[in-house]
Amino acid sequence: MEVGIPGKRTRLPLTRIEWRPVSGVHKNPPVDRKPSPQIFGSHHHTHLPNWLEDQGRMREGNLPWAEVIDPDPPTYEAFLDLVRVRFRINGIEQIGAPAWEPKLVYTMTNVAQISTDIDAAVAEAIGQLVGVRKWGDVVNVNLPLFYPSGSAVCLSIKSTRFGYSVTDSGLAYRELEQLGADTFFSKNAAILTEDAAVWHNTRELLSEADPSALSSAMADVAALSTRLTWKVLSKVSRKGEAEIADYLFVRLQDVFGSARVEREARIVGPSTRRWTVDALVHLDGRDAAFQAVSNNHMSVYPAAAMFHDLALSDNPPATVAVVKSKDAMGSYFNILAQAGNVIEEAQADQVYERAAVAWQAS
Repeated sequence: MEVGIPGKRTRLPLTRIEWRPVSGVHKNPPVDRKPSPQIFGSHHHTHLPNWLEDQGRMREGNLPWAEVIDPDPPTYEAFLDLVRVRFRINGIEQIGAPAWEPKLVYTMTNVAQISTDIDAAVAEAIGQLVGVRKWGDVVNVNLPLFYPSGSAVCLSIKSTRFGYSVTDSGLAYRELEQLGADTFFSKNAAILTEDAAVWHNTRELLSEADPSALSSAMADVAALSTRLTWKVLSKVSRKGEAEIADYLFVRLQDVFGSARVEREARIVGPSTRRWTVDALVHLDGRDAAFQAVSNNHMSVYPAAAMFHDLALSDNPPATVAVVKSKDAMGSYFNILAQAGNVIEEAQADQVYERAAVAWQAS
């Protein structure tokens, strides 16, 4: 169930049910930096766990939180009835069942043949991590590689005249579509597949192989599919940072004077890591490091790591994270606030001046 604006391509997901998904496994976000248990099989991306009440918006990442559906609907008709109840849609039973029926064709390991407890546990874990299902003439294989939303890779394999075709089922494109970044798919797919035995169409990554090279083709398609989505996500996040950084440089010049502001300055912490900070303000006998940070983990965590390292210096600079909105940062705000000052880009000059003083952990 999604909401959108007429004429706009991007849609906002509100809730989603996945019944026996071909990806097979879903990984919820970590809690208190501890990994959440994986969900295998049918699950419901319910609205409330993905809704940030204090911020009046949905969580980013295409409904990252999901709950197990127990009991699992045994038939398509039972699944439709579940949707009718949970989504409150009357008359949904008018939707006919598709012509195909899923069939589990084999498992990776026969646990009955295992003789020891540890072997049985490992075999069961492998069976959960790697799943295989047949839909008509297509075999779907889910692997423990994950996209930014937490969905697992699912490969589709078919027989061809020359062997077997392998595709990523269009999941990389779907990930980018949910981010509003589907226009980046073809260009980045062309770059990543240039030196690989993998190619792309408008929505999928594909390969072909004979039986002896099938495992290599599967590995290549799966790796490139996930790499593509993370690469685009990184570009999108850096674009947000660049917009803040451009504004930040001009603003710091207005507040502190052009002669005091150094853009993209290199600074070394006790770890001996050479960090690049968006702007370093040279004040009387002390410095203040200002870093533009956007609302995603690929921006927040490196900034926090840099701030923590610099704080251990003999003469540490003040560290300041500059964001568009503190409220929109959610829990990321706390991560940054533990390492330095956090201000919004549009705040008054006096806020910038106060933030430039040395920061101390409370």
